[in-house]
Amino acid sequence: MRILAVDDDPIILDLLETSLGQAGYTDLVTARSAEHALSVLETVEQPFDCLLFDIVMPGMDGVALCETVRRMPTYATTPILMISRLDEKKHFDRAFAAGANDYVTKPLDATELGVRLRLADQISSQQRQIAAQTGTTTARKVLVSEAFMLDDVPGAIDNMALDAYLERIPNGFAGMQFFAVKIANIVDLHRKATPDEFRLIVNSVADAVTDVLAGSSFFITHSGNGILSFVVHGHTDMTVDEVARMVLTEAGGLDFVLASGNTVIPEIIIGTGTTRTLTRAGRIQALREAVMDAEEVAATITRLGVQSMAHSAPRSGFLDRLMAGI
Repeated sequence: MRILAVDDDPIILDLLETSLGQAGYTDLVTARSAEHALSVLETVEQPFDCLLFDIVMPGMDGVALCETVRRMPTYATTPILMISRLDEKKHFDRAFAAGANDYVTKPLDATELGVRLRLADQISSQQRQIAAQTGTTTARKVLVSEAFMLDDVPGAIDNMALDAYLERIPNGFAGMQFFAVKIANIVDLHRKATPDEFRLIVNSVADAVTDVLAGSSFFITHSGNGILSFVVHGHTDMTVDEVARMVLTEAGGLDFVLASGNTVIPEIIIGTGTTRTLTRAGRIQALREAVMDAEEVAATITRLGVQSMAHSAPRSGFLDRLMAGI
């Protein structure tokens, strides 16, 4: 794996070179500033497979560098790890919102860094495989189970980045809400839609979610199988139940006319998760709970044969609770 490391501290760059070498990563290029890094990225013949950015640097900082690099087509999805002494939540928020995939705090732990790099290596390898497949076909349709990055959706981050965010932010932070939207008829939509139409449907559902969350701080990701997970991580005037019902209203009203002439309607289910602990493990478990909640409700609806009622209104009683996942 070819790596670019950017830090204004030469001691840190030396430590990185040693740690990476011990982990088996010897193809390393270093830069002492964001401006130098951009010059390297724009002129290098062989693209990098992973990028390590310090946050606090003179001139352009690492977060601004991350935002700039994400606008380069070559590095739009390349794994980016932020490395910093800053361990307050606001710095994590900025880094992941800018497009970072992971966050490692100083002082560096060689074992932890090795684990993070191996994850980045896996992501990079998967991206190379997808790029190779795309090069052999004009329009590759992603698998139903395949996660993909949402296009131009506010608050969208990589699927694995959301897990990393929940794992890396400090313990004790309160005020988070956990949700998952399940498109219950995703298999049927995938079968009927073209590759571009399928992505449009998923992205449109995500856009409907973000319309509800406008004004709040949140991250949203697509993890495959018709699942959109989202976390509200800042102040919001809405309760969990209010968010769930508004998302059902906004996303449940979507319909699409396909090139085939078929009109399709995504069947929307929403699940919620709660956490009684403010630990990293508690947050991750709460998001998993939201996903399982949505999956279980979708499975129950399928067994009862009431998929076609998912968008009927008004809803009340058992079916209302079933559709809301609460």
